[in-house]
Amino acid sequence: MNRLQMMMPALLGLLLLSACTILPEQESAPSTHLLEWRGELAPLSKQPFEAIQVAMPSSHPAYDSAHMAYRRDDHELRHYARNQWADKPARLIGAAMAEAISDAGLAQDVAAPGSRVTASHRLDSELIRLEQIFDEQGSHVRLTIRYRLVDATTGERLGGVRHDLVEDSESEDAPGGVAAANRALSRSLEQLIEALPGWRS
Repeated sequence: MNRLQMMMPALLGLLLLSACTILPEQESAPSTHLLEWRGELAPLSKQPFEAIQVAMPSSHPAYDSAHMAYRRDDHELRHYARNQWADKPARLIGAAMAEAISDAGLAQDVAAPGSRVTASHRLDSELIRLEQIFDEQGSHVRLTIRYRLVDATTGERLGGVRHDLVEDSESEDAPGGVAAANRALSRSLEQLIEALPGWRS
């Protein structure tokens, strides 16, 4: 037996040890998901607002992280270990709101969350619930969000609405929940866009 043949078992052992060290790190990388505006709206012929500031949405503490929440019973909220949002859901929703309002042509200028642009109106919102629920009927996502339009000069509340939407998931897993959450968000934003012109002072 030559020297190379004698070293082969040791080399193979090192390769197996390296594989065991590297593969778990690759597998542990979580999948990252987005909440986006996916609706299609024809722009209004007349813009009811000069400018709207979309304020950064607030969020219930249970949903104020990038963790993707789900529940299998009424009183225990869990989080997926290998799936997460790209950012806090409220931040993703704020960006989607600004994009939807801009696409709909509701205002000449739409200031996204974090912008310092002065606007005549401010749209506040609060994410109350965003979770995937597993029960006897299968899986569905529940999105609860509150909107409020405010006169930016006087602080007067001009109108508001609370949406509590349930969207069935096509599969009982995280990707199915992500798709359902995006559908629910688009429904909510479409309803918001329909209501906003009626709140104008």
